[in-house]
Amino acid sequence: MHLKKSYKLTSNIEPFFTGGRVQLDSTNNKLYSTINTNVAILNWENGQTIEKIDPDADDVTCLTLSSDKKTLVVATRSLLLLVYNLEKSLKNPTHSFKAHVAPVLAMDWDPSSTLMATGSADSTVKVWDMNNLFCTHNFKGHGGILTCLKFKKINKNSTNPNELLLFSSDENGLIKVWDLITKSCLNTLDAHVSPVRGLDFTPDDKYLITGGRDKVFMVWDLNDYSIVNTIPVYEFIEAVGVLSDGKTVYTGGEKGEVKFWDWNSGNQINQFFIDDMKKNTVIDAIYDSEMEHLVIITSDQNFIVYDVNNFRENLTNTKIPKVVKQYVGFNEEILDFSFINTPTTDTAEKNATHLAVATNSEQIKIYDLQTKNCVILSGHEEMVICLDYSTDRNLLVSGSKDKVARVWKKIPNDSVVDFKCIGICVGHTEALTAISIGKKNGNFLITASSDRTVKQWDLSKIETEKKDKKQLLKNVECKLKSTFTIKAHEKDINSVAISPNEKIIATGSQDKTSKIWSALDGKLLGTLKGHKRGVWDLKFSPVDQVLATCSGDKTIKIWALNDFSCLKTFEGHLNSVLQINFLSAGLQLISAGADGLIKLWNIKSSDCIGTFDEHEDKIWALGVDSSEKYLVSGGADSKIILWGDVTLEEELEIKEKEQKNIVEQQHLQNYIAKKDYKSACKLALKLDRPFHLLNLLHTLIKMTSVDINSTVKFMINDLNDEQLEKLLSFIREWNTSAKKSEIAQIVLKNVLEDFEFERILNLKNIKEILEGLIPYTERHYNRSKILICNNKIVDFTTEV
Repeated sequence: MHLKKSYKLTSNIEPFFTGGRVQLDSTNNKLYSTINTNVAILNWENGQTIEKIDPDADDVTCLTLSSDKKTLVVATRSLLLLVYNLEKSLKNPTHSFKAHVAPVLAMDWDPSSTLMATGSADSTVKVWDMNNLFCTHNFKGHGGILTCLKFKKINKNSTNPNELLLFSSDENGLIKVWDLITKSCLNTLDAHVSPVRGLDFTPDDKYLITGGRDKVFMVWDLNDYSIVNTIPVYEFIEAVGVLSDGKTVYTGGEKGEVKFWDWNSGNQINQFFIDDMKKNTVIDAIYDSEMEHLVIITSDQNFIVYDVNNFRENLTNTKIPKVVKQYVGFNEEILDFSFINTPTTDTAEKNATHLAVATNSEQIKIYDLQTKNCVILSGHEEMVICLDYSTDRNLLVSGSKDKVARVWKKIPNDSVVDFKCIGICVGHTEALTAISIGKKNGNFLITASSDRTVKQWDLSKIETEKKDKKQLLKNVECKLKSTFTIKAHEKDINSVAISPNEKIIATGSQDKTSKIWSALDGKLLGTLKGHKRGVWDLKFSPVDQVLATCSGDKTIKIWALNDFSCLKTFEGHLNSVLQINFLSAGLQLISAGADGLIKLWNIKSSDCIGTFDEHEDKIWALGVDSSEKYLVSGGADSKIILWGDVTLEEELEIKEKEQKNIVEQQHLQNYIAKKDYKSACKLALKLDRPFHLLNLLHTLIKMTSVDINSTVKFMINDLNDEQLEKLLSFIREWNTSAKKSEIAQIVLKNVLEDFEFERILNLKNIKEILEGLIPYTERHYNRSKILICNNKIVDFTTEV
């Protein structure tokens, strides 16, 4: 097994939604959402964040995507509308303007992507010509904050962009119909008594569906604007729309239910809860008519995608529409996770394809590391703190603030990795803080709690070997009994670990000690003292009889298990070390700290081989898959980062680079031998040889037969930005010496003549280069002026 030297970020799972308006572009597989003060663009196919837009470091109040999917408009609390061309760079908006005197809370585009309507907290509705950026209509008449806007063509076949009706609703339940041709209010629909949360039209454009917080949705005839039907839903409606069949209406609201209705008869077709615990509410819904998918957005920022294709016809076969995928918009802090190994085929090696994650939530999230699709496990009543997984028995164990540990069995399922709770461990009097399951046989479980006790639970009698899916689903939760209970430490226990042979147990506590216990009867075998702060994590070596611990004193220690002495101490982190793991058959360590850094250590030499920095806050969780090809880290910045081992790739790249360098070095010597100085200078710059390049230019400047300026121009005529920046850094270094300043100034003169100033100023490190270049240039200039002045005095004296 090769020693690891470098890990590189291969993919990540980061937050992309914290509330607000969402726009889905299923054609290009993109989702636009609000994340704090930014707009996130998510790849809808694999759940990867593509890009983030930072409007102006201000809260985003609304966003909308044009009908042709080419323009994104973002409204901020600073009252600006920012227009982004999605076919160009998104670093800066193409246009920005102030639309209202209060924040914009609703927006919509017309079908031609020419006009855009904005509704504001100032109770006005405005229509904008987005090609020429001026206001075409300013409608007044609402008496409250605008909630929804929706364009509708008067005539489907018309190409006149002004032949439109605009429907607007406000927090008082008032709906107004505006005629863009006459610029007047065509009708006022005054039936709702609470804020209207949704407007939608049937596919034939004959009926309008409206729903609000008055717990009803209404069907309006658009010929005479009369009410066709009023259907009570018995909950605040937050989302309402019509499926493509034109007959079925969906609603979602405060109770966390999605309901389907036949709007003509008023009968409810179906209903289901979005989660088993019935704790979350529906805050929005997006219906994708092309894919026949209904995206439900929940109060805990989850995106659940249901397949509603032929929903009415399949109603007799399935009670709930099939869940296509599920993404988590926001995770808060990542507290713990565990790899889940699944075979890709019946005979394949078991690989880590999924990750069970504990966040600031009572739910456990099972992520597919390839697609970022997420399955949510509900069962705990309070926040889940710790997780562990047994590969051999396909058991996931979890510990929570509800003082209970749960045992989950993987359910046979071809489409997703799912689990069912088959056992619970009740006995602790405080929140569980650490959990571990035996990796050899998986017959027992160890839990630690804030009550400062450690318990062992017997899993050998629990029925987990049933192969039949129906039998497994019928399993009821089995209450497990503890084998023994230990009063382990004087302060909170942060971690527990079971040795590879399952004979001993280790615990680490805030009391600055680690203790070793017998797994047979819970007898204390030894105490490890030496850390000056609390012990955060500990791990047994997979091959040697040693234990690694990490602490709030910023150190990592290796302990011998035969005499409990400290063998090594590793120092290097600038803050508390929170997580550790063994690598490379026990020859290396990987650690993560409260400084947001991950460090790779060689145990034999005690050297830090590499430091990896992608997190912005404490790293609470660090895991290594069984093949050691990947490691995963997660922390207080809500990010889950997947790192890939790139040691062999980098070594191969270095070898190839060295071989290429040798060949090009020979070419350089050949050019010099042939006196092809122009090509030699160009190659010296390419090879990053400032000393060779300087010597060549020194040689050329002494040769009267060679035009130094033409040589320099040949050398720089096709430089890219990276090479240009490299040359300017050479000039800066040369310019610090009076002997080399002549060459530096000649090359600088040609660079300034041949390259546009704008291109030079846009170089990445140009500010640093100029800060080192200008003072010395001024010094050389002043020295030259003095020399010229002195030379004039000598000339004058000799002539007299």
